[in-house]
Amino acid sequence: MQPTSIYWTNIPDMIIQNNGVELTLNYNSDPKRDFSYSMGGNVTYIQNRVKDSPYSVLVTGAAQGSGQTGATINGYINNEPIGAFYMYQFDGINADNGQNIFRDTNGDGAILDNDRVVVGSAIPKFIYGYYLNLKYKAFDLGLNPNGVAGNKVYNHTTMTLFNKALLARSNNTTDFAVQYPNEILSNANTVSTRYLENGSFLRLNNATLAYNLNLTGTRLGDAFHGSVLR
Repeated sequence: MQPTSIYWTNIPDMIIQNNGVELTLNYNSDPKRDFSYSMGGNVTYIQNRVKDSPYSVLVTGAAQGSGQTGATINGYINNEPIGAFYMYQFDGINADNGQNIFRDTNGDGAILDNDRVVVGSAIPKFIYGYYLNLKYKAFDLGLNPNGVAGNKVYNHTTMTLFNKALLARSNNTTDFAVQYPNEILSNANTVSTRYLENGSFLRLNNATLAYNLNLTGTRLGDAFHGSVLR
């Protein structure tokens, strides 16, 4: 068998440093009352860092598509979290020529690769979840939301499929394509914060409404009286 020419290996001396704090709180009211409740939750704070990497950027995510192949989206960067987004900062569309405006982060008067900066991470800073259980006599209501905060998501689909050039070919797209009316049809889909979105969310993971039947002391025949088929 022919061995593969590419394989994963550890990088000497490079480490991934993780620190964090998790807090959990719970409370239960008197369950003997007609109305009672219980509530609680937990939140985790995460701090993730790449240390002692011999590379300026070890690419872990790259763009694909016409004119985009190989463009860095995120990677391992010293003193930054895993999956740090590394790209140009988008500042709008030029009113004169209809093309992208990117921030000159180093102030040299030119937009080059060294103007790319870390603009967020795919790893959330906070992960949280909580629950609320309500009980009134025989009724129970349970809610369980959860979510994350402090992370980013790169919308590669928007960059490749919903750009303004599609309008010239009468293809379907979204309102993203007409966000800037003066943008020219040939404007480049350059990897930038234009397509970087907030990844935070809060969602209701589970909801339950129940009614408890109390059959204590009731004979089986009495409980189903009138329901016997002849």
